Amino acid sequence: MLLTLAYGFFLATLARKGSKMLIIVYILLVAIGSVLSATASIGLIWAICRCFELQVTASQERKEV
Repeated sequence: MLLTLAYGFFLATLARKGSKMLIIVYILLVAIGSVLSATASIGLIWAICRCFELQVTASQERKEV
């Protein structure tokens, strides 16, 4: 939440200076950061599911032996 406020404050500062190119670059950077964050979250969820799947498989193999 504080990060969002910081983004808004920085964007307002850029808008006050009248630098439209900086605003566009800034919005692109925020968008790229959001995509990377979402990708990292998906990767973390996948890793947890994979770890759980491996534990279940190992448990089943022990029962068969």
